[in-house]
Amino acid sequence: GGNYLGYVHPQNRPLIEKGFRTAFAGEAFKCDAPLAAGDDSVWAKLNFVPVFGKDGTVRQVAFSVLDITDQKNYE
Repeated sequence: GGNYLGYVHPQNRPLIEKGFRTAFAGEAFKCDAPLAAGDDSVWAKLNFVPVFGKDGTVRQVAFSVLDITDQKNYE
């Protein structure tokens, strides 16, 4: 894979890096967070899940982002 941080707004990089670090250490990381999107922002549910190889080591991280702005606005 390429450098994913090139696609991440600088304001959001610490949170994204924390998610990947945590998952590569073997633990899932999940949170709801406001993310910068150009001049705007959205609420997102972030999930980082470690994917283990047969030898028990983390081989990769499954990462997902779900826009939950409407849900947060409703709350």
